[in-house]
Amino acid sequence: MPTIDRRRFLSTAGASVVLVACGGCDSGGGTGNQGDPDMRVVDPEAPTLGTGTPGTCSQSAVGMDFPLCIDLTQSDLPTNTPIYAYIVGLVQVDADHQYQYWLDPKDGLPKKMAVTDNQQKARTFPDSDQLSTADQAIIANNYPMDWADFSIPLSMGCQNYIDLGTISPNNIPGLGTGISAFSGRIYFSIGVPRLPFVVLENSNPNAAEPITYSAPSVSGYPGMATLFDWIEFSYDTDRLFYGNTTQVDQYGFSLILDGAPGGATQGKQLFSRAEIFNKVKTLPSNFSHFIKVQAPSAFPAALSDKDGFVMLRALSPVIYTDLEQALQEGTINDYFDAEVLTWYKRWETQPLLTYEPSSGYYCGRVESGVLTFYQGETPTGTPAFKITSANGPDGRISSHDIWACAGGLASGDSNAKNTQKSIAAAFQRGVMSYTLNTDTCVNEASRFYQAAPYNPWAKLFHEISDNGLSYAFPYDDLCDQSTTMVLRSAQNVTITLPRFFS
Repeated sequence: MPTIDRRRFLSTAGASVVLVACGGCDSGGGTGNQGDPDMRVVDPEAPTLGTGTPGTCSQSAVGMDFPLCIDLTQSDLPTNTPIYAYIVGLVQVDADHQYQYWLDPKDGLPKKMAVTDNQQKARTFPDSDQLSTADQAIIANNYPMDWADFSIPLSMGCQNYIDLGTISPNNIPGLGTGISAFSGRIYFSIGVPRLPFVVLENSNPNAAEPITYSAPSVSGYPGMATLFDWIEFSYDTDRLFYGNTTQVDQYGFSLILDGAPGGATQGKQLFSRAEIFNKVKTLPSNFSHFIKVQAPSAFPAALSDKDGFVMLRALSPVIYTDLEQALQEGTINDYFDAEVLTWYKRWETQPLLTYEPSSGYYCGRVESGVLTFYQGETPTGTPAFKITSANGPDGRISSHDIWACAGGLASGDSNAKNTQKSIAAAFQRGVMSYTLNTDTCVNEASRFYQAAPYNPWAKLFHEISDNGLSYAFPYDDLCDQSTTMVLRSAQNVTITLPRFFS
């Protein structure tokens, strides 16, 4: 069974969605070769929509409006390794209606999710006959409900192309800009166990989305026993693409993101997957948590340890805080409590000043035990908002609020939330002593993670990034510290799976 080891979340209609840029490929995931052009298409009956040369993913795939190149030529996983992509997202048509979509590999088009998508029966999964009897039983637990298989098969050792240009108003009514952009994730899974998505009818009759879904879980079922990771992205009708790699919830494996025009490589890390896990193990014990599973035949053989366990992921503090009551292990839910109390006492006499370009200045002080904010640079006039938390001692900001950037740090109007996210980020980075100015705080990055308490997980992932950037907690984009890539008039995007073992 999966265990938690203490050391331990886009216009070519009718097009073939996946195109492999090489026929014969080097074993061991080398650079590959282009091979016979007639052998490049995964589905021999699908139309040939583009070509590409391994190693040159910036080259657009012919016939695709907005090609996503998934470059699997750099990985050292065996070329027979099962690997899949999954593209899902949300479009908010107006203030009262939003809909969930998935990209269908059969015709390359986005489809609105429906409960009838749950075609795979509970406790069953494709290719189960390839596993040992014992491993079949373990992986069956990954699928406790009927589920939807949204997988797009890819070829290891090759470049694979998907046309994100099918995400267009031609196929998605109401797609636009701003809140009407397509906002979603591109997931990847490695090994036999595919990612289960469970499509559900929203139980709230007044909800903006009539259909919702249960996304794969990094720490529970469905999905925990799948080896997966993802990038987050949005894409709109102005061809504005935002994308980022993320370790907010977990680290499963590295992904490298780039694109044109104006992209800059994001997510590239200085160490192999195994080395990164070893570095997580050196963190304080309350920040070193892994999910592993004993089903070696479900994954590439090289990933198994001597006892047959496969390390699937390391869990971030934001996930681990939600697990702790069930685990009954050492807590980090009081990690920041003493620091918060120290600052509350200081804010009784020394106000806290914050600035965010879209909101302006807000000045806060503690009045009768409540952190109270006033608009402007001084705490005078009528209070604009107050921060209280049902989770914290005496209504103060709680450690859980800080880890998850939630509760008392995610309430009220946009001005309140802009102030609260600055506070959450400052506690996570150990820089509450500095003015919280999101317009200039990039200049203070050298001071981050120097004065405890801070988020050791986030510090590690910034340290092992080749450009120092990471998305390691929910507001890690503040001060230009995240791996967010912005493409205007986007032409193409590349996601590369790097080497696992060296």
